[in-house]
Parts: sequence; structure tokens; C-alpha cells
Amino acid sequence: MPKKLFDGTLDVSTVVDVCDDSILVPSHSGGGNALCSLGDSIHIVWPGRTQIEGHVGTPEYAATYSRTAGTLSEPVLLGFGGTDPEPNAHNLPAIAADSGGYLHVVLGAHHDPFRYARSLEPNSIAGGWTEPVEFGAPKLTPGEGSYTYTGWVCDQNDTLHCVARWAGEGYYFRLTYLRKPKDGNWEVRPHLVIPFGGNYSVYYHKLTVDRRGRLFCSYVYTRAARFDDEIAAHTKKNPAEDPNLDFINKEPCLLVSYDGGDEWRLAVTPDLRPDAVARHVLQTLASAALDAAPDADTPPEPTVPPVVPAETETAAPLPESEVRLPATLLRQLGGGFYPVAVEGNLACVGVGKSVVLLDIADPAAIRVIGQSSPLGDAVQDLRIRLPYLFVSAWRDGFAVYDISDPASPHLVAHDQSTEGRHFTLVDNTVYLPAAGDGLRIIDISAPSTPTELGRVTGIEAYDVEVLGQWAYVATGTQGMKIINIADPSAPAAVRDLFAPSDHADRVNTSWDVTRDGASLYVSPGPSPVPLRIFDLADPGNPAEVSTIGDVKWGWGRKVAVRDGLLAFAGLDGMHLIDVGDPAQPREIASTTDRIVAVAFGGSHVYATGGGGLTAYNLADPAGPQAVGRYEAPKLPTSIAVAGTRAYVADWNAGLRVFDVTDPNLPKPLGLYGGEEWALGVAADEHYVYVAARGEGMVVLDAADPANLVPVGSFPSETGVRDVAVAGHFAYLAEAGVGVRVVDVADPAQPRLVGVAELDQEVLGLDAADGRLYIALAQLVTGGLRVCDIGDDGRLRHIGRYGCDSDVWDVEVSGNRAWLATAADGLQVLDVSDPRDPIYIGRVDVAGSVWGVAGDGHPFYLPLGRDGLGVVELGAPSAD
Repeated sequence: MPKKLFDGTLDVSTVVDVCDDSILVPSHSGGGNALCSLGDSIHIVWPGRTQIEGHVGTPEYAATYSRTAGTLSEPVLLGFGGTDPEPNAHNLPAIAADSGGYLHVVLGAHHDPFRYARSLEPNSIAGGWTEPVEFGAPKLTPGEGSYTYTGWVCDQNDTLHCVARWAGEGYYFRLTYLRKPKDGNWEVRPHLVIPFGGNYSVYYHKLTVDRRGRLFCSYVYTRAARFDDEIAAHTKKNPAEDPNLDFINKEPCLLVSYDGGDEWRLAVTPDLRPDAVARHVLQTLASAALDAAPDADTPPEPTVPPVVPAETETAAPLPESEVRLPATLLRQLGGGFYPVAVEGNLACVGVGKSVVLLDIADPAAIRVIGQSSPLGDAVQDLRIRLPYLFVSAWRDGFAVYDISDPASPHLVAHDQSTEGRHFTLVDNTVYLPAAGDGLRIIDISAPSTPTELGRVTGIEAYDVEVLGQWAYVATGTQGMKIINIADPSAPAAVRDLFAPSDHADRVNTSWDVTRDGASLYVSPGPSPVPLRIFDLADPGNPAEVSTIGDVKWGWGRKVAVRDGLLAFAGLDGMHLIDVGDPAQPREIASTTDRIVAVAFGGSHVYATGGGGLTAYNLADPAGPQAVGRYEAPKLPTSIAVAGTRAYVADWNAGLRVFDVTDPNLPKPLGLYGGEEWALGVAADEHYVYVAARGEGMVVLDAADPANLVPVGSFPSETGVRDVAVAGHFAYLAEAGVGVRVVDVADPAQPRLVGVAELDQEVLGLDAADGRLYIALAQLVTGGLRVCDIGDDGRLRHIGRYGCDSDVWDVEVSGNRAWLATAADGLQVLDVSDPRDPIYIGRVDVAGSVWGVAGDGHPFYLPLGRDGLGVVELGAPSAD
């Protein structure tokens, strides 16, 4: 127990043992107080390590230490945090006191609602407590994310404030804020931070209140880099960093609220000065006076230092009536490869939102035959029943294509009334899992007019297999249901094959299911939970016979089984398992290739992943050999068009070249640098200039598009994000530098001309009509800077446009500038006066736009994991 001595030092020689059965750990996030000092008393809260019989959740306790007596009270059980089957180190309580001395405690949780309790007597833990009550947004399903890591304070007005991580609404980790006024109810306030991507994130946040009543919340955003497009985006912003980091860490941020949490903003240096509150009051009074006198002259802006030079501030307000430019996605090349189905010499592969049809007569020379029109969401599953192809497309439902001419698939039916997940096709019936809309049973005897026969509601459905009158439905966190489908118009749930005992029980979840003969293979959640094998000798009463648990499983990965051989796309590659005796499965081979789905065809197994489809010869199942591969743009982030060629920077796959003689149907010509990083690209008639991350700029001879040859390079220590070319000058968007000007009159010997240092990071560039257009990352605003290009290649600033997003790329055509702003789409500016770009509106494009080339007839849009989109611009329409 530390004591402050007269000389200002601390005496820490007194040690008080509070508990020997605690799981209290250093709190990396939230950091709510474990101690509260009131006069002579120090109140302490902690989580217990031992579960109390008959209760779920973590027991959380309090005790009081008396300074004068030097004694510690007996512990008091406050309640239970979370619903875990055993104590959880995430479930940390926190304590605060109000002006009357009453104690307020939050019982911490891990993906569960927090609970709140208040002492019945001031400055006492022993006088009783209110019954703990849940607060915040409710948790709707057992598998949904919720609250973790509490920051907890009580201000001078006795209002309680809580900042926590919240992962509801699709496991999307936000930093959220809640408060409870004195004698009022808990309020769920707007989120403080909404990250750019889903999946795991943590904020390392701390909440404090100062003596002036201001709230401060500090945080450092950290997230697991799980998706390739998010890694690519981070790499383009930080080209010198290792792209294979398990976690991405951002710079520390500090939020401040002067009004008890009604409004929050980023703190600036003046907020930390002694006169900050007085200045805030004066500014508030000035603002109120302005509201009372609307005809008065506009007062000067608050004295917060500008982020950019004053002469360049032109963050224009958006017009009241925004113009929306409709656009049609004509073609999608590449993106995420997922499901694959094989019938004879035909393979159909779900690639992003489209289906690619491949001739696999010679697996060593896979050939594209045709491609479907894009659907509204990613393809989830496929079934071939010639001359038809049946497709589920997640939130865009279920579709049927006529593929009698495989070179020109024709959409004949599209049901968008529900989601469409993994499905099965039996005779003339489709059994379609529709997530929260249950299981649909659809008659496809007339494929162009599918008709729903019946539906099972009240369950979630993600995959299904059928045997006779029984359907086996994977229902995620609800386990596995057995449905009687003898009467398709009135299907009835019979019983659970298995169901989780609580939200932490992942063994008894199910997400995918495959049937082969009288065996059922059920995929639960990710490793280390095993795949389960059931015998269907009695179809109404499946019996579990074995499990497979020594491979790395993942969600949404369906196994394929044929002739006693099981193939599975694991997180660490493809696994081949002998299931000739399902009771004794035995792994016989594996690969290390990155794959996500598998299907058998002839003497081969076909696996998708890593931006392509690979054919493996199974002449010896113990030694599968990769014999052929089809690839398409994997993660395009930038594009340049020169004549009839398009050059696509495809992240770590390298640079892809396409023939765009028919602009609506690009044809692949070549690939350069399979393991080189290509973040940006520019091209002229003879050369291609590649922004190659840490390799700087690489210059390629484009005489033979199938065999691009490097002729020169220009190094970079911090990494090059993009490049533009005007005459014999190349302009490099260099991290931490700005724009580097390089003379490429001799492409073999690029020569530095100068550097234009900017106050913001440069993400993209375009040169047009003697000007350089510079796309800027968001600091306070993102936007566009316009510079004149001098005869010597040097730049002179003439205009700027600001917007509330990163601008990743820019394309200028005529008097229009098109800004790629990722999830904010494609913005349109009028640059007829380049000194004053004016916002017009945006193009309606589904997905995140990372780059842009073309003039709208068509546009070529790198869409990240959605591949390369060919988009035709329609006529403007005002909202």
C-alpha cells in the first residue's frame, strides 16, 4: 500500500494481500479502476478464479481496506460477469464513486452485456447492493459479439460514463459509448470509432474525466489483418511495413468531450493547455450569439491550427441535391475464387459475383469458355444440371443460368427474396438454406420459373444434405437439425442431432455438411474443433462414428467426398483423407497451397484459392500433383490503359496485361513478376512504369505484352505507392516524402529532378493536360491537389479539393476528375477550373473502388477482392 512521503517519494514497503484466488490480469484495454479511494477507505474489486457451483460467468468481488486500521474486510460477492462456463480473464470489474459516496460497479464481460450495480449505503461495500442489471445493446443470438473491456468513470454531475469495445451486428468491432445520468436510465450513445474493416479489433482504450468535467478517451486501434484487400490497403498506405503482420497497429488517438459526452471530437494541442476550458466557453458563447443573430457577419474560425497551409483550404460543402450517376457492371474479372463444380469436361467456378466457365478436357491447359453476368453478391455455391447452372449468391439469393451455350451463359431466373447459402439439388428439388429465413424447398422442374414448395422457419440454415425423407440442416450456433421433408409443402423439424450447451460450446455447432452414401460429414466452427462423421444406416437417427481433428478447419469450408477419399480446404492447405472406413479416417496427403474450396472431377481434384483454380492429378492420391492452373486478377488496386492494352497492378501477384480491343471483354495477355509487389502503374506507348512498393519504380519495355522486360528502376527507402507519367517525367507517390519527380528520358537511367513535399500522404496520381492531379490520404480531410507541370517537370500548386475520406486514385478525362474513395465509391468533380474543383456527385458502384481508369465508356475499376470491374456509365439523374 503506497504512501506519499514529505519529500514527494513513495513508500511501497507495505504489501497487502487482497486475494489469492483472483484471475486479475493487467488490463490492456478499458482500464476501468480496480480501486476507489474515499477518505479512510480503499475499495477494491476483482474477478475470482474459482467457479461457483450453479452459476455461469465469472464471480466478481469487492473488499475494503482501512488506511488507519491497516485491515482488509471480508470479500463481498457482487455478482457474475458474462455467461462463460468458467471464469474468464476478460471479465474485469471496475468501480467508481459519486459525489454522495455511493459506489458504482460494472461487472465486466467478454462478448456479453455488462451488468451494473450500486451500493445501498455510501462508502460501504457491506451495506448491500442493487441487483446487477444488464445495460447497453441487447445480445440477439448466442453467437453474436457484444461488450468487452470497460472504461468506467463518474463525473461531477454523478453521470456514469462507459466506453467499451462492442462487436454486435456481424462481429464488427466498434468502440462504443454508454452513459447513465444521475437517477436516469442507461443510454446507448453513437459509436465513437467505426473501423474500416470487420473481424477482430482491439482499441487499448482508456477513459478519464478531469477536474473540469471534461471526458478524455485515448485509444490505439489494432486489428488482425485477416482479409487480403485490407492487407493490401494497409500496404499501400504503409509500403515499408511487413505486409504479413498478424496485427495492424495505428497511431494513438485522443478524443475529448466538453459537454458530458453529447459530442466528441479529436483532441488538439489547445485542449491540453490550462486555458482550454475558458477558450471553449468563449467559443460556445460566440456560437450562441451567432445563432441569435443570423444576419451578423460570420465570425472567425476557432483558433485551432490548420492542418494544411491556409491558402490551400478548399474543403467544399456538398450540394443539397447530390447527382447520382447510374452505372452498370458489365464484366467482373477475378476477385475471390470460392466454390467450384465439375461436370464432365466443364468446370464452373464462383469468382467474386460471377461464374467463370472453364474447359478442363486437358487439366494441364485449362481454358476459359465463358463468364456469367455479375450477380449482386458473392457466389456461395454451384450445381450443374446441364443445360442449366444453379447458383446461390449470399444476399442476392438464388439464380439459374442457361449454359447450353457455355460461351454465353444466360440468366433465366433470379429469386432475391432471401439469402442463398450452400444448397443441395435432388431430382427436381433445390433445398436452399437462407440463413435467418430458414430452409426453403424449391421446385425447379421448370428451371426458368422456380416455385417454392415449402419452408422451415424458426431456424437459421447455412447448409443442407438430404437422404430420402430426411434433411440434415447445419444451423450454425443452433447445432444441427433433422427435418422431415416427406411432404415438401409442410416440412417439419423433428429433433436436434446435436445442439450447443452454451455460447462457448463450439463442438456442437455446424456450418457445413456433406453426404456421401450413408455417411454424413459435419464441419463445425474453426480449429481446434473437429469435423464429425455420422453413420446414416438409420437415416432418422444418425450415429456418430468418428471425428477428424488434426487439421486446421475454418468456417464455410465444405468437404468433398468420392470413392472413400475426402478432400478439404484447410487453413494450411488441402488435406486428403482416406474415409473408406468412416470409423477410422486416415490422412494420406496434404498440400501447402492456399485454397478455399474443392471438387472432384475425373481423375483430378480441383481447388480454388490464391486468385485461381488449380487441377491436381490423383493418379496417386498419396502424392497429388498440381498439373494446371487458371488465374485472374486477385486483388487489383490500380490500372493504366494505353491504346488497346490495360495494365493492372495486382498486389503481390504482380502486373497483369489485358487486351481491351473490345473494352467490354478484356482478354489476358501476360503477367509480370509473380512475387513482385505492384501497387500502382502508369503506361505510355512503349513503356510501363510500376510502383513496386519497397523496390521503388520499375520501368518495363512493353513491346511484347506477354513478356515484359525490365529496362530500368529508381529506388525508394520508404516505398512507392503510385506513378504517373507526363512527357519524359515520371511522378512517384512516395510514402513519407510526397511526390518525387524523375526524368525518364532514358528509361534505363532514371534521374532525380526534385521532390514536392506535401503535408499529407499521397496515395495516387494522374497526369493530364499539363497538370498533375494528386490523390491524398485523409488526415483531417482527404482530397485532391492540382499542380501545373512546368517545362522542367517541376510542380506548382494551383488548386485543392477536400473530402471526408481517403482518395486512393484519380483519373482525369476532359473536365471531369473521378476519385476512387474505396468504400465511399467513385466521386465526380468538375475540374474545368482546376483552381477550384467542384463536387458534382458520385457513381453508383457496388463494392470498394481502389482505382480508376477510362472515361466511363467504359470505366475499369479495381475493386479489391471483387476483382476488376468493367463499368458502363449511364446518364446522370438528380436525387
